[in-house]
Amino acid sequence: MKNKVILLTAMFLIGSFLTAQSSFSEFLEQETYLFKKQEADGPWNIILPNTAGEIPYAKLEYLNYPAPVTEGENTTEGFYFDLKGYNIPVFEDTEEFLSGPYALIYYVDPGPGPWQNSPAVYVFGISGSEEWKSPAMGRAKGHDGVNLKIDGVCEIESFPRDDDENYPNGAKVWLVPADLIKNGAELEACSWATMTGWRQSDILFESSLITFGFIAEDLEDNGNGDD
Repeated sequence: MKNKVILLTAMFLIGSFLTAQSSFSEFLEQETYLFKKQEADGPWNIILPNTAGEIPYAKLEYLNYPAPVTEGENTTEGFYFDLKGYNIPVFEDTEEFLSGPYALIYYVDPGPGPWQNSPAVYVFGISGSEEWKSPAMGRAKGHDGVNLKIDGVCEIESFPRDDDENYPNGAKVWLVPADLIKNGAELEACSWATMTGWRQSDILFESSLITFGFIAEDLEDNGNGDD
């Protein structure tokens, strides 16, 4: 028998905790890291942080299943995430890009070949325009050394999309300068957009693909589950 276990009670309990917390990273069960990468034949090489703290990277914590989002009398389901960036270069605002220097995105991979202009992306969140300052208790909460933070919840059903080259195995999640996204000055969190620029040296790439909203049967139906 295929396992299809959804712990609704646990999900609602987690959801009630999350909506009551200003910082909810302690409840997020999954994590992955974003790094700079060097282009290569085959998989790109990760550029690991050094002890001098000169190489930027980020830690992304998230729930990989929908949890309740309550706003007033309405309850929906959403993707909870918390990203902390380390050694991230701080860009000054310009008249063109005032929404913040960085965006956390899901990149809908169009497939092999040269980078294609204007691929679809989903913007999870946008950083503030100034360097993020950790709270006084930051060290106890694991924020020591963080200079960029993006967290929130988005009402998105699942990802990757079925037109993604990596479907259903996972999605590419990147941290990119906001000016690489169309209408960077008007970006909104939890919305679809297009990526119109490319500066590989300024992008943090996923170290592993992530999925959201999929259960075992979804993967099995696509030939990726156990017999």
